[in-house]
Amino acid sequence: MRNVGWVVPPDNPESMSSYRYNAFIPAAQLGGQVLLYDRGAPDAFLDQYALDAVIICKPVILTTEARNKHPLVDLALACKKRRIPVCFHICDWHFDIPVYKMLTDISDLVVVQTRPIADAVREFFGRVPAIIEEPFEGPRGQARLKPRKTLNLIWYGHASNLDTLAVGLQQLHRLSVVFKLTIVTNELDSARLVFDSVAKPPFLVERAIVPFTLERQWKEIAAADMVIIPGFFAKEKNVKGHNRLIQSIHSGRLAVVFPLPQYQELSDYCVCQEDIAEGIGWALQRRMTAQKRVRAGQAYIDQRFSPGVVAARWREEILRMIEGCVEQPGA
Repeated sequence: MRNVGWVVPPDNPESMSSYRYNAFIPAAQLGGQVLLYDRGAPDAFLDQYALDAVIICKPVILTTEARNKHPLVDLALACKKRRIPVCFHICDWHFDIPVYKMLTDISDLVVVQTRPIADAVREFFGRVPAIIEEPFEGPRGQARLKPRKTLNLIWYGHASNLDTLAVGLQQLHRLSVVFKLTIVTNELDSARLVFDSVAKPPFLVERAIVPFTLERQWKEIAAADMVIIPGFFAKEKNVKGHNRLIQSIHSGRLAVVFPLPQYQELSDYCVCQEDIAEGIGWALQRRMTAQKRVRAGQAYIDQRFSPGVVAARWREEILRMIEGCVEQPGA
């Protein structure tokens, strides 16, 4: 593999799933580098690393000014002057931010993680992106659904998804079995506010809100009976990746998920319906069927979402970009 650098922000990027899935994991698989870049002299940065290709990952937009001018745009332009191919990775709905349009126009290749966001890139930016899906990570768990007296549920995710937890808590009022709920997230106070905004479900006997680390997340999923991924239809949600669902399958736990487009295509390997409480009830009445779905899901994701498979797609598209064949990237 050529000397390829995935460029990420310097503020603890390993804690963000989008950077792990779309930079750290493929770079590790392919022998590439993950490079921290915030601001400064782009030419000095390029001199230091002598890259054959640069992959720019999700810019952090913290101020109004950054919506229109960003150091990563300067880096991309410096790459173009040196004839260094540039790839821009888009993984969220940021089509109203001028910097995203600038980077899309400058880049030789645009990569996204699902077909819905690929459709949006074509509509808003006029580019045909490559689709490279996000891999699972961590230990493989054995498929299991054997709850004891108290059903152990888990919700995990970035604080930006806590609005979906509020929807799920409302639906759990209709759950008629005793259960506990563990939440793993990066903003504990925000999670508590969500809990306080919704009346306590009558059969909820215990709740735990724990800070995110990868190891803690894997531990809590392994201890749970089911994963819940509630949601609602919105353009920002519809373009998200498959990662929370495939991570649940990889960990051996049945996920009860809201039928967003990216989850519907994996509906054979989870319980996919709008009402989380109804989905849990369905699974409890069909435990062997549910376990079989997870086992089948593990075999399926190994062929589509494993780190090796995802890295192979990155290799294919990077080499295509370097060779100048990026007019019609693979999908």
